[in-house]
Amino acid sequence: MEYSLHEEAPRVLVVDDEKVIREILSDFLTMEGFLVRTVEDGEAALAELKRRSYNLVISDLKMPNMGGLELLEQINEHNLNVLTVIMTGFGTVETAIEAMKKGAYDYILKPFKVEEVVHIVQRGLDRQRLQLENIRLKEALSLYKISEAISQSLSLDHILNLVIDTTLEEMKADMVTLMLQDGDDEHYFGERLRRCNIEGADEEDLCGELNIEEVLRFYAEDRPLLAHGAQNNRFFKRPPRSKRITSFCSIPLKERHRVIGMLNAYSYQRGFKFTEGQRKMLAIMGSRAAVSIENASLYENLLQSNQDLEAANLSLEENFRQTIVGFANAIEENDNYTRGHSERVSIYSKLIAEGMNLDAKMVDRVVLSAQVHDIGKIGIPTEKLNKAEKLTEEEFALLRTHPEKGKRILEPIPFLRDLVPGVYCHHERWDGNGYPQGLAGEDIPLLGRIIAVADSFDAMTSDRAYRQARPMDAALAEIKRCRGTQFDVEIADIFLEVMNARAESEDGVLAGADADAIRDANETLHPRTVAVKKERHRRETAVFTSAPELDDDDDDVDYGQMLTHEELTDPGTPKTRAAQRLAEADAEVSASAATIPGDGSMPPAGNGSGGNGASGKTSSAPLDDIATADTADGEGSQRAAAGTAEDEQAASAASSS
Repeated sequence: MEYSLHEEAPRVLVVDDEKVIREILSDFLTMEGFLVRTVEDGEAALAELKRRSYNLVISDLKMPNMGGLELLEQINEHNLNVLTVIMTGFGTVETAIEAMKKGAYDYILKPFKVEEVVHIVQRGLDRQRLQLENIRLKEALSLYKISEAISQSLSLDHILNLVIDTTLEEMKADMVTLMLQDGDDEHYFGERLRRCNIEGADEEDLCGELNIEEVLRFYAEDRPLLAHGAQNNRFFKRPPRSKRITSFCSIPLKERHRVIGMLNAYSYQRGFKFTEGQRKMLAIMGSRAAVSIENASLYENLLQSNQDLEAANLSLEENFRQTIVGFANAIEENDNYTRGHSERVSIYSKLIAEGMNLDAKMVDRVVLSAQVHDIGKIGIPTEKLNKAEKLTEEEFALLRTHPEKGKRILEPIPFLRDLVPGVYCHHERWDGNGYPQGLAGEDIPLLGRIIAVADSFDAMTSDRAYRQARPMDAALAEIKRCRGTQFDVEIADIFLEVMNARAESEDGVLAGADADAIRDANETLHPRTVAVKKERHRRETAVFTSAPELDDDDDDVDYGQMLTHEELTDPGTPKTRAAQRLAEADAEVSASAATIPGDGSMPPAGNGSGGNGASGKTSSAPLDDIATADTADGEGSQRAAAGTAEDEQAASAASSS
């Protein structure tokens, strides 16, 4: 119970077993403007204090049934919040000290002067008034700070934690729970947050099971829900088993006359009661919190809706991108030679982008643009793309339209529009002799400059219907030769640095995950490579199974990989002879590799035919059929009218892919 002034004048309770003393004090204090009531002993005083609120008690020390010190103890135990002054006719210093220790405000010695009593009462009430004002100021300041913090936040979790922590502190509660309306059912509230000050307690049991319907009925009648002791039972379907609730306070969280939540405080301390003042303070804070909780909930719902929308958009974008990439791959499916080209170009482009320390978003953009850089070829007949003979001028001009066609395909799609520079400009040259716009230097978009290097490199290191692939080291040399004319110097240097650093051995194979991806693309998408490996394996097997010098125990040994120095220098050993035969077979396979058709089918073993007439001999590719960076960038130049590398460079024809 809180000290409060329900009437205009302060209320004073006089407790003394002598009627004369009671009457004298009552008359004089009434004359001073106080509202006075008298009782004859401590028991009657305690009952009166429980019935109504008083500001001050004047009690005799020695009385029948219950004396002044015992009454003082009961006042403190029941937290009645009233000032107490002790009177005694047997006063000693020790008695006064004991009374003050038990919480008495002051003491009066009998016989006393009435003026002295009035002065003590007035001084005590003034002090009480100041204390109350300080408490109210602190509460107001605390409420202001909390309200400001609550109203400025849009984080629902932050608001709920702030409300529940403040309630726990200000109410001196043992347990606080916060429940919010869950779903469309106005009678269903789910517990959102809980705090407990009792260490090691079973929090689930301490809360009990709240009778939501009964609590809501109190809310609907606009009645303060502040219950103590046995009164609590009506608000619980199942009270706690481990501890008895001594005081319970619940306030509604209302937004526009609608209950959106409940804030509940529990006390299990013997003799402790939440006061009406605490309930009012909690109600004020709850009204501010309810608005912020509703705003934060709406904000979080809006954020979730935006996230769902973004996820749907990302899914749509990804599906669209996969469709576009699928179209680009479909172009290559009709050509055994260019199958897998776009995937490899994207891998090389990624190496360049990462070597340039571009951010992750830009690297992804480079990779995707490289994957679809030849999508414009979807509008060019397959027979023109796969033609082994020289192209006519009309065919050559048609082939060079694929960047423009690719641009027209991607530009109408908003989230693919940023890929257009790579698709449209990967045939531009640093010196301005490229197409379709003839841009030069840094006027060429970065995507186009990166893909130009990757595209030309893969073209040079891949077989085509009209020429053989170049070794990796030769292709890298071409990239170096054309830096500053065909390629951006910085990008070419980065590519050379990355590729040289990743060189695994003299065969020029890359190391790492990118190498695995390139190998997978090559072996899966290049039937010629698979056919060569199969033929090499067949001939190696023939070498060892036909060697009479070898012991049966050595049949499983890979002699080509396990020869020691002594074995290599001793021509009489079976292993050396086998290795020599293996080398001869490998040379034979390499010589015949150029004769393997694009579909991967092998010519009959031993005939050595490679499409060079009846002689049955293979021949190296003519000089003008060897891939260079210029011819790679201008795939059709040697197929059109160019004869030398310089002519091809000037022509800058359609891309290798």
